[in-house]
Formats: sequence, structure tokens, C-alpha cells
Amino acid sequence: MMFIYFLLFTALGIFFGKATESDPKMGVGWILAIAVFWGFVSAPIWGLAALGEMLLGFVIATVIMPKKPATKGGKEGD
Repeated sequence: MMFIYFLLFTALGIFFGKATESDPKMGVGWILAIAVFWGFVSAPIWGLAALGEMLLGFVIATVIMPKKPATKGGKEGD
């Protein structure tokens, strides 16, 4: 069950990293809000764990999978 939470929160971090590429502070804000909420719902330690997992996904989305530059003309090979 814990592995499922790891995958879920990492995927949420990747989602927020990709959805807020133009404003990363907004993505980090959402991540913090979800982690605080999760800490109140389950336990503070699980809120911290969720924060770490979502930040891992956020870093994966912003550093390892950066936005690809647009090509001229919209087609490859132009």
C-alpha cells in the first residue's frame, strides 16, 4: 500500500511540474497545500513523506523532463 502512495504522490508532483512550467512557484504552492492537508488528514509524518514524494516528482518534471523547444514551421525536418 505504501508503494501505491509513493507512486501516487510522485505522479502528482510530475503533474504539477508539467502543469505549472510557466510559474513553478504556483506548483510548489499546490504541493505544499496538499502535503499540509495530507498531514492533517493522516498524520504529520505522512504529510512530510507526501511532501518529499511530490517534490521528487516536481524535480523529475522540471529538471529531468524539461519543456522541449518549439520547432520552426511546426514540423520536424523543416
